[in-house]
Amino acid sequence: MKIKTNRPSARNSSASRNRYLLFVFGFLAQCAFLLSVPTAFAQTADTGSLVGTVTDSSGATVPDAAIKVVNEATGDTRDLVSQSNGNYQVPLLVPGTYRIEVSKAGFKTEVLEGISVSVTETRTTNIKLQVGEVTQTVTVNAQADILQTNSAA
Repeated sequence: MKIKTNRPSARNSSASRNRYLLFVFGFLAQCAFLLSVPTAFAQTADTGSLVGTVTDSSGATVPDAAIKVVNEATGDTRDLVSQSNGNYQVPLLVPGTYRIEVSKAGFKTEVLEGISVSVTETRTTNIKLQVGEVTQTVTVNAQADILQTNSAA
């Protein structure tokens, strides 16, 4: 006489575990992909963005520089820090004119005024810091033509 048990066979248990692991690894791979999608050019149909690189006078990148982006019309402020490669990105900015203030210990504070941000455009604004005391400020009025390097437009 054969006695039936409700215990699953080892083969079914192994297949179930393999399906579970495949699901978990697939989910983690999708999460990693979504997190790796760059947000440097993030914008909507009614916003723009700023990107750029902070460097010193020799051209070396400056990581961890404090960056403040101020809408000159409304006074709205966005604070961020440059990445380890000196890059920064400010997505989802309403169109308008902005002031960028950049500071780091051992460098003069750099202020760029009149930075224009347009709808659906990514404005590249590279910033060069000069060696000096933090209390010193260099103000640059940015009235030059807009150079769009992110598209053929």
